[in-house]
Amino acid sequence: MKIVACAAIALLLSAGAAADVTTTWDSGTLEGWTFANNPNAGEWEVFSTGGNPDGYVSYIDGPDGTAQPNFLYAPGSYLGDYSTFGPGAGFSYDGIWEASHAVINAPVIRLLGAGGEIAEGFGAGFNSSGWDSFFVPLEETSWNMISGNWNDLIQNVTGLILNGDNGIGNGREAGVDNFTLVVPAPGALALLGVSGLVGFRRRR
Repeated sequence: MKIVACAAIALLLSAGAAADVTTTWDSGTLEGWTFANNPNAGEWEVFSTGGNPDGYVSYIDGPDGTAQPNFLYAPGSYLGDYSTFGPGAGFSYDGIWEASHAVINAPVIRLLGAGGEIAEGFGAGFNSSGWDSFFVPLEETSWNMISGNWNDLIQNVTGLILNGDNGIGNGREAGVDNFTLVVPAPGALALLGVSGLVGFRRRR
């Protein structure tokens, strides 16, 4: 029965291993992230040094203060069904404020759902003294629903967006590095409980 239990643990570990998705921008490219080509609204630029460490991405605000800011759209590896993620899931990232003008708004992560759902998650405000680390839990209480409902949204996330326009002024504003969709592995105790159940059923 111990062999059966050990096999069950190994199977569950391999099936439920953490599947974090991270972008470091160390390659000097956007690494699959995209934004609309509208310089008046601002743009995103990758810098090969100055990150935490190495490369990072920075929002460069445009001259037209009335234009809709350019959002940075995540690649498909960040999208899909979030409803199976357990406790501790969320988004971690490093941020820095690079402008001489003041921070007006906290950095924003926006999730889009297949049925038109939109939710915004807020990190703490950037500062200009160095890189800070943030975490936004994938829990409904940490997000503001703009449309639709949370349960429908997380079952089919079709868009993940970063907004780096957090102040009033031109030039570089928010820098972002090590953006990660954190997907924890199942807890060890839960695995042991399931494996014990397998062995118990065999004894009956």
